[in-house]
Amino acid sequence: MIHWKLASHSLTHHVRENGLFILASSVLIAINYIFWSLLGNDSLKHSVNGDIIIKIIGIGLMFVALIAVIFMFYVNSFLIKQRNQELGLYNMLGLTRNDLRLILIIENFCLYIVSLIIGFVLGVTFVKLAFLVLQRLLDDYRIKETFSPTALLTVTILFGLTFVAILIYDFLLIRQIHPADLWKLSEKGEQEPKSRWLTGIIGVLLLGGGYFIAVTTKPSAGSILRFMVAVILVVMGTYLVFITGSIIFLKFLKSKPNYYYKPNHFISVSGMLYRMKQNGAGLASICLLCTSILVTIIATTSLFVGEQNLVQLWNPYDIITATPQPINKQAKLATEQIAHQSDVKIGSRHQYRMTTPTDGILKDGQFVKK
Repeated sequence: MIHWKLASHSLTHHVRENGLFILASSVLIAINYIFWSLLGNDSLKHSVNGDIIIKIIGIGLMFVALIAVIFMFYVNSFLIKQRNQELGLYNMLGLTRNDLRLILIIENFCLYIVSLIIGFVLGVTFVKLAFLVLQRLLDDYRIKETFSPTALLTVTILFGLTFVAILIYDFLLIRQIHPADLWKLSEKGEQEPKSRWLTGIIGVLLLGGGYFIAVTTKPSAGSILRFMVAVILVVMGTYLVFITGSIIFLKFLKSKPNYYYKPNHFISVSGMLYRMKQNGAGLASICLLCTSILVTIIATTSLFVGEQNLVQLWNPYDIITATPQPINKQAKLATEQIAHQSDVKIGSRHQYRMTTPTDGILKDGQFVKK
């Protein structure tokens, strides 16, 4: 009973920090629910070009899920800082390490339940807007929004596993640091971040590999898988570059006396060094979201602007007459007569041979026409 009281006191005492955490997790839950609802919608699957749309939504879902998991850990880092002092105080009052773990379990469980409720309310509300926008974009009003229990269950499990991973991470922090030292840790000043060369190099390689795959992949229906791999590499590489690569670069600048010990450089480099340690993941998330918005705007603009060029490429002539035999004088006269009746002026004419597809099935190794 005492554990529930202490956990509820911590949640209500730090309403601002916990409220921001709930807001962030609820928005991420709502976005993931919308994507999973679109992905499992039967009317969307059977619409025109439904398979391609589902694949594109799958790429977006994977991108959003990766950002959601990483961003949840980033937001949790602010909560654990304000919990350190309380956990240290509880340990000084006689609570064991297992008691501290139980308090964390209760707090995370309450945050998880509240985030799920608010997130699903937002998701169910805005998924209707998502389907209305999709209907307008595709000009297909046969696409109908339906409640998806599968999406509900999937998002619940996904974020349940995320909260469990966050809880395990908090347990490891308590295990590495003696609980009695948590009180001093909360009052300890910010230390200079360490240079992690391995993760920084891995981040640069992942980011470069992702952009290389994206640039070298030719646009085709089979390139969706390669593009999904590129998305994963870019997301992971961006986070590692911002979190560790930026610190390595700033410490490199700091090691150059001729550059660092100047009024403008000294203040900016030293300030950025601590800011990137605290806000590297947040800046990476903003960078990825801005990049995704730019990609979406450029792709949709290219499709609308190049629509007429695509039609001209696929249908270079206004009228095409297909005949099983070479065109004769009688067919030419008939064409001129129809053009005259329709008040259409005939311009250049071209005649060429082409093959036509034949419908059939393979039966016992033989092609049989339908």
